[in-house]
Amino acid sequence: MKYKNISIRIHRIRKELGATQKEFAEKIGVTGNYISEIEAKKKIPSVPVLLAIEHVFGVTKEWLLSGKGEKYVQENFPITSKEEEIIKALREMPDKGKKVVIDLIELVSNKKVSKD
Repeated sequence: MKYKNISIRIHRIRKELGATQKEFAEKIGVTGNYISEIEAKKKIPSVPVLLAIEHVFGVTKEWLLSGKGEKYVQENFPITSKEEEIIKALREMPDKGKKVVIDLIELVSNKKVSKD
């Protein structure tokens, strides 16, 4: 197993969540310095830290360890604070505005958004 790649994946998760090393660390019960050392490939994350990342952030064990499979457990997909703001704004829009935003998302992402 390539532990350096786990460091890269931990860094990627933290960045996707928009968290500082300190914020990320506090959520899993370690110090920001420990996360810094993991991301710098100076330390190998302990099993309890890997389990905490899996549990707190909804990251699948398979992806965290190997980079394969789904990144997030589907029922526990974390969203960033920016995504929360976007969802709130979307909910407050009139239906016509929602349709424009959904059409734009589908155009840019090349994925169909299910209609509720």
